Amino acid sequence: TGMGLERLTAVMQGKTAVFETDLFAPVVEAILHGFKVKIEENLLDKRAAVYAIADHARALTFLIADGVVPSNDGRGYVLRMLLRKAVRAGRSLGFREPFIHKLVNKVIEAMELGYPELSNRFEPISRMICIEEERFFQTLEEKIPLAEQIVQALIDKVAGKPSGPNESRAVLLPEDAAKLYDTHGLSYEEIAEVCRKYSVIPPDKKLFEQALEGLQAQSKAGASFGSIFSKDALAELLSDKPPTEFLGYGHDLTAQVKVLCLVQEGRSLQEVKAPAPVEVILDRSPFYGESGGQVGDTGMLVSDEGRFRVEDTQWVGNVLVHRGELLEGRLRVGDKVDSGVDAGRRRHIAQNHTATHLLHSALRKVLGEHVMQAGSLVAPDHLRLDFSHGQGLSGSQRDSVESLVNEWVEKNYPVRVDKMGIDEAKKTGAMALFGEKYGSQVRVVSIGDISKELCGGTHLEGSAEVGFLTIAEEGSIASGIRRVEALTAQAALDSVKTEVVRLQQERERLVKRNKQLEQERSSLKVKGAA
Repeated sequence: TGMGLERLTAVMQGKTAVFETDLFAPVVEAILHGFKVKIEENLLDKRAAVYAIADHARALTFLIADGVVPSNDGRGYVLRMLLRKAVRAGRSLGFREPFIHKLVNKVIEAMELGYPELSNRFEPISRMICIEEERFFQTLEEKIPLAEQIVQALIDKVAGKPSGPNESRAVLLPEDAAKLYDTHGLSYEEIAEVCRKYSVIPPDKKLFEQALEGLQAQSKAGASFGSIFSKDALAELLSDKPPTEFLGYGHDLTAQVKVLCLVQEGRSLQEVKAPAPVEVILDRSPFYGESGGQVGDTGMLVSDEGRFRVEDTQWVGNVLVHRGELLEGRLRVGDKVDSGVDAGRRRHIAQNHTATHLLHSALRKVLGEHVMQAGSLVAPDHLRLDFSHGQGLSGSQRDSVESLVNEWVEKNYPVRVDKMGIDEAKKTGAMALFGEKYGSQVRVVSIGDISKELCGGTHLEGSAEVGFLTIAEEGSIASGIRRVEALTAQAALDSVKTEVVRLQQERERLVKRNKQLEQERSSLKVKGAA
């Protein structure tokens, strides 16, 4: 019937609205009684505001629990807009300071029977919402007066003109509203609220959005978006090509393959002669295409008549695109070529990818189960892991994470890869990363009993092959999101050696300086005695 869980709950519990059921009741009660909001039956606007706050508070709690953080694009933008809508609803009820974060415990109280993991994430969820609320309240305090000045100037301008019987009151132009949004970050709703406060007609929302698109187009005119547009054009060009068969999970990183398509400067060609940059599409390939944070492979394609250096490999839909340069000879559609991945580089990438899984588990072990991966980069020379956590790592925490990873490396846990259905994988406890796209069949990568994640990347056979891990940097990249950069194997050892040399030099400098100070002290002592 399309009735849904919440409406069914309302019927079963004899309620006239879903917000009166026990799915929302604790949150609504907290707003009504905790914040002393009184709603008379005839004040529908107030009732709608309370329900909106309750609904958005629940959405924010689940979004952040799943690893979403406030940002200016994608899912983070949706989160930010939900929070701001809740704040505006609260302002209509008289709230003038952060309040949504105080509702998180009530959301958890209502939902923890079905989602017990929420209770372990109460603190970071509440902290992130509070930080974002404080920033938005500060924005309102600083930016709303600017909007009021512009609106007041408009009123003064209109007031200075002779008025006629058919003349309407002041109207804020869409272009002026768009500038307020683009320059000061005020939303259409906030601009419209200021207009209504001063009895000025706000611009039509569609006209406002058109004006904003025009402004943003101007600001982007000087930027380089060629790669984005070319990728879209390339996807269209390759729409009739069959999916590329990926051969690169095995140990043999070479294979004889067939050239299906050659693309140069957005045009499909039958033949390319050296020297020339070109994009090559094969029927099957051992080259890993960039995905899941892991960079694309490099290597060589060699035919009877030419040599092509693969400098990057990217997925465009289901087709692998090998980007690089034809070094000599020529390459034609239909050619049989010997493909070979740079095996040394691939091994370094695998070391860093397996280490990323170990690092993720260590962070969750040391900092808490609320830690969730929010992004990663797996390159041949280093790894980067973004994760949800509200504060920086202390020295002891950083040492504990490093030590734990290296302990697991030393124990040489086997790395196992299993293919199974997505539902079966989740039942085994495999961790799915928020934002990643998974098909009906997935790869589950397990490292002993310490890590189990859904992952399409390439890995080692045992944790000992990581060699050694050292954390190079740790810092904040967004509200509630930290970033760790780490090195493994030879790169980690080289980093440690460099640091040892630096410390030895610093020691020698301090010893030398100490001797100079001792000499000066002795000299001053003699002078003092004299």
